[in-house]
Amino acid sequence: MLSKEFFDEWGKKRLETLIREGKMPNEVIVIVGFSDPYGDSNTILCSECSTPAFIRPWLHKFVKEHNVKVVCIYCADPKELQGQIAMDFANIEKQIKEEEAKK
Repeated sequence: MLSKEFFDEWGKKRLETLIREGKMPNEVIVIVGFSDPYGDSNTILCSECSTPAFIRPWLHKFVKEHNVKVVCIYCADPKELQGQIAMDFANIEKQIKEEEAKK
């Protein structure tokens, strides 16, 4: 399992990239899930179905400060979700390999 520090750092960089590419916070949709692998996540309600879901603390703060839309994995557009998950996993795998090569 990825460390909490790795996952949080990766997520922060991803968010910074979206904003740098011109995605304003109100154009970003955060997709949240129903597991808390690190045991320290906050909970937030899905904007669509109001089901409580887990969100990382730093992302919860960003969502609240910028009024970002949050949807659970069931309410998210399936095509968008599948494509984003595939891209994210590929990028994470690449970054892990790069870090291992440095060692």
